[in-house]
Amino acid sequence: TETIMDLLREYLNAIGVKNLGELLKLQTHSLESIINQVASILDFSIIEKQSLLEMDILQERYERVLALLRERLFAIRIAQNVKFVPEDPSLN
Repeated sequence: TETIMDLLREYLNAIGVKNLGELLKLQTHSLESIINQVASILDFSIIEKQSLLEMDILQERYERVLALLRERLFAIRIAQNVKFVPEDPSLN
């Protein structure tokens, strides 16, 4: 089972963040603190962030943050597999 820390590490690596020292410090925090930190630092939309703030049940918030991280990782993987050849658009 993927944890929020696993997904966060993978996401940060995928976007090119090399210094994961702060991530290691985050591991010592409570789950609620980790969820809140992840939600605040990632590129979630205002609507997504507001939706997370309105969730009273920690498990629901956790699952939603995991889903958002998975969506971002999926989009990154797709983008990495797309090859753009500007000289010949017919190859795209």
